[in-house]
Amino acid sequence: MSKSDISKTLESQLRSEGVDLEKMYVFLENLNSGKYDGLAGIIPETVPSMPNPSIVDRRGISSWKMPLDDAISCFASLGISIDPKKEGFVECGYVTFGERALEKIGILLYPKTAYGVLNGGSASSYADVKKNTALDPELFDHFRSIFDSLAKECSGKPKGITPAFINGDGSTGWSFLFLKLRMLLEHKKRYRDLTGHLPEFILPSFQMTSVLTDSDIANAFKAYVSDPSLLEISQELGCTAIEMFTETQTLMAAITHSSTGSPRRIFDKAWGKNDTGIAMPGGHGQNFEVLAPIYRKLLEKGVRFAWLGNIDNMGYTVDPVSLAIFALSGKDAAFEESWRTPMDVKGGILVCDSSGKFTC
Repeated sequence: MSKSDISKTLESQLRSEGVDLEKMYVFLENLNSGKYDGLAGIIPETVPSMPNPSIVDRRGISSWKMPLDDAISCFASLGISIDPKKEGFVECGYVTFGERALEKIGILLYPKTAYGVLNGGSASSYADVKKNTALDPELFDHFRSIFDSLAKECSGKPKGITPAFINGDGSTGWSFLFLKLRMLLEHKKRYRDLTGHLPEFILPSFQMTSVLTDSDIANAFKAYVSDPSLLEISQELGCTAIEMFTETQTLMAAITHSSTGSPRRIFDKAWGKNDTGIAMPGGHGQNFEVLAPIYRKLLEKGVRFAWLGNIDNMGYTVDPVSLAIFALSGKDAAFEESWRTPMDVKGGILVCDSSGKFTC
């Protein structure tokens, strides 16, 4: 499908709503040529049993055991200037690192680590009465006045700059984004306290915004950069209060359903109106394409590890122990999962197929 295949009216509408039509044409060409055919997922059979050799349970005290020779080689390749024999317990050619040692190793890896957030979502669901009532109607009614006041601060705003918590007096606390920025400064301080110095480039942060949220987030940064709660730490450390690389995700356009046959096209009859399309987010999977320039830049600067998670995930923070275990494992990627409860209605659960392969 090309530019000549859609009306000027539809083109104008979609572009005005943030759709990158050139990307859409490439996507549709790949789709219609069969590039995505045969990409079968796994068939879930069960949830992983615990303990599992591929799962590290971080709810308690962690340890990591590996061949001593591998540890020595790993420390050297990562530039960790401490002796693994002195940091761990050595026995029969293996070394076991306890929680304190892993924490130290992880902190020493901060100059090679970046922290990224997916910051393109809107907070519309936070202020949605129907969704919030569904959990417990009576409970919702009891807190309705608080909800209404918070909803005003969330409606129409990006998730990242809405309040992440409520203070004891009922006032709103810092935003999700502000908490992440403060957290990163605290971890930079941990490195300084451990080593006695702070590199110029350490724990840089990066984000994927969207064309719908980027402007508001940029304005928030202008206010945050002079906030005393960030400045008090950054000035003590002698570093900038905010170090953030940003790339912006454009929107996609809804396409015709497979039931209408091939070739698939941009959907142009939204709400029964001719030449009317639907602009929609492309999803977090696009981060590999959107953030590619940042990933390459970080790699050039010596970064070897990168976290990536949702801005409004309160549990998504830098954890030096997990970082150390990941680095020592030699794995290409790791995923942080949480134990699910009946109230966790969003997101997925970890499952595996008959061969033990995992997916979410």
